[in-house]
Amino acid sequence: MSRPLRRLAGADPALRAGAAGTAALLLGALLASRGVLPGEVALTEAANQLPAPVVDALEVLMQLGTRAVIPLVAVVAAVLADRRRLRIALAVVVGGMAAWWGASLAKDAVERPRPVGVGAEVEVRDDAGGWGFPSSHTSVATGTLVAAALALRRGISAAVAVAMLVGVARMAVGVHLPLDVVGGLGLGAAAAALSVFLALR
Repeated sequence: MSRPLRRLAGADPALRAGAAGTAALLLGALLASRGVLPGEVALTEAANQLPAPVVDALEVLMQLGTRAVIPLVAVVAAVLADRRRLRIALAVVVGGMAAWWGASLAKDAVERPRPVGVGAEVEVRDDAGGWGFPSSHTSVATGTLVAAALALRRGISAAVAVAMLVGVARMAVGVHLPLDVVGGLGLGAAAAALSVFLALR
């Protein structure tokens, strides 16, 4: 392992999240701007055809990617914190809102169509306008949940796993392709890391 990679592996979790998120976002944006990757349409169609009870459960979880949930997660994180409650709540709010705002900018920059726009045969189960990359719901869920986990220094893997399920939900309702989800995860992780750095360092 090279020296820079060894340093990164032993670095602060926020630094690792920020580096990984930025890399995923930039690589995702580059690939997304060049079209649809092989297998993306098939994966989206497969998610869209999951059993109805599974999709229903995912749709409930998907609400973690809405802006209305950001202050709720901030309050929960503050309650769970041992100290610096206000700063931790601020980190969560900034992480979630920065992810949402960044997703809006990235969508206009990349201009990637949604699944139906690239020929995917899916049932669209949710209203979604504009471009597809990155997934705003995935970005917000990642920015909010990962910021909370980084600030509290626990539950980071669980936060990422839940954010990934939000992305799967967006595929299941027929409005995003897999690379959109990857971009959302990357953007959200970068936003979370930056918010924690600014609020807590």
